[in-house]
Amino acid sequence: MSRFDDLDLRWAVRDGQQAVDRLTDGNPDDQVDVLLLDVQMPVLGGIPACRLLQAVRPKPPVIMLTTFEAAGFLAEALDAGAIGFLTKDEAPERIADAIRAARAGNGVFSPSATSALTSVAGSVLHEKSPNPLTAKEMDVLCLVVESLTNRQIAARLGVSEATVKTHISAILTKLDCADRVGMVTWAFRSGAI
Repeated sequence: MSRFDDLDLRWAVRDGQQAVDRLTDGNPDDQVDVLLLDVQMPVLGGIPACRLLQAVRPKPPVIMLTTFEAAGFLAEALDAGAIGFLTKDEAPERIADAIRAARAGNGVFSPSATSALTSVAGSVLHEKSPNPLTAKEMDVLCLVVESLTNRQIAARLGVSEATVKTHISAILTKLDCADRVGMVTWAFRSGAI
């Protein structure tokens, strides 16, 4: 990360418990804007660590990293509160972009995670929820799941960026979600996509 001027590595740990300890020790120097956790860390894995960090305030957005894609890990990471899920083979520029997006509150998923999310959505449902979204809102939601920006969604759908923002605002309200990650989680859990 040293080659990216806008990103600083604050600290590194060997296991998930150390990450939880650093963020809960009360030391303001240990606070981070974004936390990267490996799914398979010793002592305490990344997903249980992410779950424990739900009570931390301010809670940093968590991006889970893994050496391989597994739909079960993806579902668990989202349930634990992760804002993103990337494979370790992503290019450094992609990881840097993901950190920036997570810092801004946007969900970030590797292409293979997005595929896993959409392909298993119907098979790992907690319970099927009625879909309150219009067809246009569903189109927007599907593109949000693909990690597209508002500008990219607008270009893909042939509408203005303001129209996309209006649809996203309506989706957030209807689904009672705070952000795009909540939208993706709802899409995954409900089987809407």
